[in-house]
Amino acid sequence: MAIIDRFRNITTTFEYFEVPKSISSDFIKEFSQFIEESLKARPGVISFNLHYSEEEETLVNYGQWKSVEAYEAFFEDKDIEQKRNQFYGRLKKVTKTKVVFAK
Repeated sequence: MAIIDRFRNITTTFEYFEVPKSISSDFIKEFSQFIEESLKARPGVISFNLHYSEEEETLVNYGQWKSVEAYEAFFEDKDIEQKRNQFYGRLKKVTKTKVVFAK
């Protein structure tokens, strides 16, 4: 479950993919399966949420990690690199954020 507050040292990432409507259903299904199989059991993972905008044909992966180190370790893991690149090859932008206001 996503944790949104300004009191914990949580790393939040937003990843934007351009995903045309013509392939969005298949892409979302495959990406969701990848998350279930490869990400949820990783140390330091808090949550992942996918949001799709049909108007802009954009998929947003909203992820939270217990630390920057856990996030970086994910990208250094050679065991899942090939599968990850299948999806992240379409990556438009990654932005790490920190909560500055939450109520």
